[in-house]
Amino acid sequence: MNYEDIAKRLKIYVLGTGNMYIETNFAGQLVAPDGDVIIGQSGKHHYGSVYAKSIVIHQNTKFTWIPYVEAATSTTVARINDIYNVEFF
Repeated sequence: MNYEDIAKRLKIYVLGTGNMYIETNFAGQLVAPDGDVIIGQSGKHHYGSVYAKSIVIHQNTKFTWIPYVEAATSTTVARINDIYNVEFF
C-alpha cells in the first residue's frame, strides 16, 4: 500500500469540538479547526497533514508531511457527537 499516494488524495473534515485520537497508521489530510487531535502510539507512522485547534504528537511517532493534491476527489466530512464518536457522512 502506498501511504504517500493516499495522503495526497484523502482529506477528512471533522466538525465538532471533541478530542480525536489517531492510534494507528494514518494517511490523509485531517482538518479539525475546533477539535483537539492526539496522535500517538509508539512505532506508528502518519503521512499527510493535520490542521486543528491543538495537536499532540507523542514520542516515537513518525510523521511525514505530504501536501494535498487539489485535483483529488476523495473527501469525507465527519462530526463528533456528544459521546465523541466520529460519524462519517
